[in-house]
Amino acid sequence: MSPLRLWIVSILIILSLLMAVHAESDGNNAMPIGPGPQEFPDGIPPEYPTDVPTEYPTITIEPTIGNDYGWVSINTIPSGARVTFDGSDQGTSPAMIQVMSTASPFHQIYISMDGYQDWSTSLSENPGSGQTIPVNAHLVPIEPTVTQTITPTFTPTDVPTYTPTYTPTYTQTPTPTVTPTIIGSDYGWVSLYSNPSGAEVTFDGIFQGSTPAYVKVFTTGNPNHQILIRMAGYYDWTYALSKNPAPDQTIPITADLTPMAQYGSIRVTSDPPKAIAIVDGGNQDMTPCTFYDLMPGSHTIRVNKEGYQQYSTQVQVYTGSQSKVSAGLSPVVNTGTLYVASTPSGADITLDGVYYGQTPHSLSTFSGSHSLVLKLAGYSTWKSGVTINAGQQNQITGALEPDGPMYGAIQVASIPGSSSVFLNDDYYGTTPNTGYFDIPELIPGTYSIRINHPQNQDYQGTVAVTKGQTSTVNVALLEAPSPATVNGTLIVNSEPSGVAVFLENLFKGVTPCTLPMVSPGEHTLMLRMNGYTDAIRQVTITGGSTTDAMIDMVPDTPLTQEPTVAPTQTSPEEPLYSTFFPLVMGIIGIIIAIVVIAGGYLYWRKSRV
Repeated sequence: MSPLRLWIVSILIILSLLMAVHAESDGNNAMPIGPGPQEFPDGIPPEYPTDVPTEYPTITIEPTIGNDYGWVSINTIPSGARVTFDGSDQGTSPAMIQVMSTASPFHQIYISMDGYQDWSTSLSENPGSGQTIPVNAHLVPIEPTVTQTITPTFTPTDVPTYTPTYTPTYTQTPTPTVTPTIIGSDYGWVSLYSNPSGAEVTFDGIFQGSTPAYVKVFTTGNPNHQILIRMAGYYDWTYALSKNPAPDQTIPITADLTPMAQYGSIRVTSDPPKAIAIVDGGNQDMTPCTFYDLMPGSHTIRVNKEGYQQYSTQVQVYTGSQSKVSAGLSPVVNTGTLYVASTPSGADITLDGVYYGQTPHSLSTFSGSHSLVLKLAGYSTWKSGVTINAGQQNQITGALEPDGPMYGAIQVASIPGSSSVFLNDDYYGTTPNTGYFDIPELIPGTYSIRINHPQNQDYQGTVAVTKGQTSTVNVALLEAPSPATVNGTLIVNSEPSGVAVFLENLFKGVTPCTLPMVSPGEHTLMLRMNGYTDAIRQVTITGGSTTDAMIDMVPDTPLTQEPTVAPTQTSPEEPLYSTFFPLVMGIIGIIIAIVVIAGGYLYWRKSRV
């Protein structure tokens, strides 16, 4: 081989080896085809499945119990109808309308939609605090009218030889695109009565006027119907009718309405007058006086006056009537008065375990030795023995010392007053009609608190006590539900916990979750969590009882499809030879090339010599 050819071959071998090493290096460090994960906000290429939700949808939260407003939920079939509530436009259905619980309980609802008959009803109640009243409207399509224009026949008078006859031409308006569905030609009636009469009737969500009312029902239609009869001062009456009348048949239905619980009153007089009358150990007034808004049933009346024996009696209160108490007081000589003051003032006064008010306050009781206790949040309890002399006015002042730094306190106010207060199920006393009930000298921590009143629903919650601080609890107790509409409680647990809970598609919290005040009947419960399949259950709530729901969440099925574009990066777990083998081979190739070149050069020199 000539030296020139040897040089050319050597150069080509070197270039080939260098290109092979460079190509292998580029292959090991090649970037993946298409956009990398860093180019996507979620780090997931669009080729990957994205049907797994990464966050919960936006959810409307029904107001919590204890607020002074509720909601009216209006739904229509079909949806998208215009809703007017008490003359105010509320947008299109479905609509959620906020209603003050203390506002006027009479409302007018008007719903309209093109192509459908207008729908209206009246609502004679307000939702309770945090509650929702559903209103459902089934809109009825308007049957399209078809008009015809008939061109009358005419006989020309200017041609006497013949009488041409013209065929009438009928011109119709365009054929409507919507054809009403005819359920059937046969129909019957449902007659609705109420006792008393004059109640509003809603049949399958459509207002039908006042009782007595007659509703036309097709015999071949849906045999399931919902009837609602409502009247102010009475509980709502509902009925599920599961059949249709036969042709020309009438199904009579009568609703015996139950009056709502009405209050009574007690008129108290005394001899002598200007005595202090106390009802059920709470509300006080000076005789002659009248106590209003009392629940039907038995009540205790105490009448006190300085220098007279205490008068006590049981009084029966009836709905819508007034009971009377005439207290004849007997003079006594073995009672005295006690004027109680404190520094600072406002302390709760308890004499022989009976609450009398807040300092400064003057009280009357039997003469003799008594035990006096003063309590004020943030101060140590003050206790003392006191002697009351018959026929005399005694005075005592308690100097309260601040609580030590290791204690905290709670002060409680409630509407109505005279409500019992429990901490960790231990009874502590009753709230006053004005001001706070004080519970001092509490060890810091979290306490369960319960406040109850015989005419209201119980309040239950927790309160945190901090060193050197006073925690305040203000509670307005809800009215007790009527027996006919008493609600139930739903307790929801899941495995795992921390799952979002939806009841009738409304977000209620996360497990473990307790839902009080759930209306009786069937409800749809749904649990949702990322990485798990939605769990949907039907639960039945019974009034006055608790229903438990324990649900095991099922993980989503792993995705089996492969991404359409896979990066070709070298992972750290690949064998070492996959990285270094091309490099070693390249180095060996270079050494061989150098040897070949050197040999060629020596051969060329030798040939010259």
